[in-house]
Amino acid sequence: MKKIVIATLVAVSGFVGLCVVAGRNLGEMTGYFRASADTVVEALPSEVHDRKLEHDIRRARQEVIDRQVQLNLSRSHLDQLQADAEELSASTSRRERLLADAYPALKIAAEANTATIRFASTE
Repeated sequence: MKKIVIATLVAVSGFVGLCVVAGRNLGEMTGYFRASADTVVEALPSEVHDRKLEHDIRRARQEVIDRQVQLNLSRSHLDQLQADAEELSASTSRRERLLADAYPALKIAAEANTATIRFASTE
């Protein structure tokens, strides 16, 4: 309690000393202090608001960048899957043609009850 009283007396005496040094009366100096305190209080919320908006903008930009990276990865994966599908389709087409060409030879061998057949220069 004693420390609070001493701190208050020091603040008041400092204020009075400032008034004397500045050559202003006590009411005028009190008005200046109140005006500056009001200005600080009014400026603080807008500064805090501006900081929050800047933070939100940075976070939104980072989210956009993250989504663009994810989109690019997805596109790359999709391109790879399409290339794999085309490769498998081509391989399947080749096998279908080979089997279509081999079927008549296999049918003849089955009718002749032959254990081996010759097709495409291979036995």
